[in-house]
Amino acid sequence: MTKRLQSITSKLPAAAALCLLILLWQFLYQSGAVPAYMLPSPIQVVKALFTDLPTILRHAVVTLQEAFYGLCIGVVLAFVMATLMDHFRILNKALYPIMIITQTPFRMSFFGGGTDFPDFYKEHGGAVISTTFDKYCYVNVRHLPRFFDYSTELSYSKTERVTCIEDIQHPAIRNAMKMLDMHEIRLTYEADLPARSGLGTSSSFAVGMLNAFYALKGKYADKKKLADEAIYLERNLCQEAGGWQDQIAASFGGFNRINFNADGYEVLPVIIAPERKKQLNKNLMMFFTGFTRFSSDVQKANAAGKVDKTAQLKEMLALVDEAEKVLVNKERDLDDFGRMLDHTWKLKRQTGSAVSTNSIDELYAKGIAAGALGGKLLGAGGGGFLVFYVQPERQDAVRWAMRDLLYIPFQFEDGGTRVKHYTPEDYVPKD
Repeated sequence: MTKRLQSITSKLPAAAALCLLILLWQFLYQSGAVPAYMLPSPIQVVKALFTDLPTILRHAVVTLQEAFYGLCIGVVLAFVMATLMDHFRILNKALYPIMIITQTPFRMSFFGGGTDFPDFYKEHGGAVISTTFDKYCYVNVRHLPRFFDYSTELSYSKTERVTCIEDIQHPAIRNAMKMLDMHEIRLTYEADLPARSGLGTSSSFAVGMLNAFYALKGKYADKKKLADEAIYLERNLCQEAGGWQDQIAASFGGFNRINFNADGYEVLPVIIAPERKKQLNKNLMMFFTGFTRFSSDVQKANAAGKVDKTAQLKEMLALVDEAEKVLVNKERDLDDFGRMLDHTWKLKRQTGSAVSTNSIDELYAKGIAAGALGGKLLGAGGGGFLVFYVQPERQDAVRWAMRDLLYIPFQFEDGGTRVKHYTPEDYVPKD
């Protein structure tokens, strides 16, 4: 008896809700808020169900017949299209969603930026501490069906349609296609954050694009191969000024120390206790300044200044060791990481006139005055994103001080570039 009572009681809320719905329906009908021809009363509906039942059944039969005929037609058409796609390659390419999608993270560099330039590290050594985080660029690549009067279609900040690779305006895409012998492709680029913002976006794109190209060719490229070839693509083929850290970080992913010497580089994960790493993530706040720039332009402008920055870079290199000690040693005060960010930013500003601007200096000063222990402008300088180290109790004040800027929450990530979608195909080049 008790179980039956409990069963009945459990159904009461649903029954009450149904009654309220019917009452609301009746109220709407009586109030005239909804025309009667659009919403008849519940009683009229019930009456029609009985008085017009033969008519309702007759129309229901017609509807079921039409649904059955539609299903049969769909099955036949699907069989015919599948047969045609199996026999005609060009039709298969046009209709079947064959594609590769890669996901490649952006990076933020904390210490050592500038020591990853060959001119410096081949003589003095170099090292950076950086991490990738959960904001990505996506590269979608597939072979273009041969229905069009162009052979390559590219979609990034603009759209290009060309018949000859040499006519491609985007230097990285043009050189990558030539380097890997890619033809007849449709490429689309999308990103979570804007380009030219100090997050290594161009290098993330280069790594993701190469990863997609290899996958489309049915080949595997490991993370070091992708990093090495992205460096070669950007620094040698495209002749873009810059260091090596961005391509390596985007390819490998994770929170790493990257060492540079005359023989190359090595990627060493920074061993941080999980809770300490989580706290570091919580203490970092990132804001978009609204200013964008080309990193290579900043590097060229700084180089043109002929400022001897060896002393500053050596000190910035020494900070890498000290920062790593703070991260891995639980006995050290994590807040020292923030104070060291302030120190390295002040050193960075001394390495070139294009690193900062009056507007950026004012924004940084506001963040420090509001309670941030330190911070820096990410990337080569000139604009992009500001990152601050802020104790939790001061974060509301810093967010208010930066209220005119876009705040970007983020989480560290460890995956690096990866193929998110893979549909293989057999590609036969044109004769």
